[in-house]
Amino acid sequence: MLTRIDHIGIACHDLEKTVEFYTSTYGFEVFHTEVNEE
Repeated sequence: MLTRIDHIGIACHDLEKTVEFYTSTYGFEVFHTEVNEE
């Protein structure tokens, strides 16, 4: 049984637009961001 989610990783081209989508659509909160230029 799933009781919690530890983390979610989302790869995207535009971080700001993606964060806005997930926060406004699903109510997610950003606790940490990491940029991988590779």
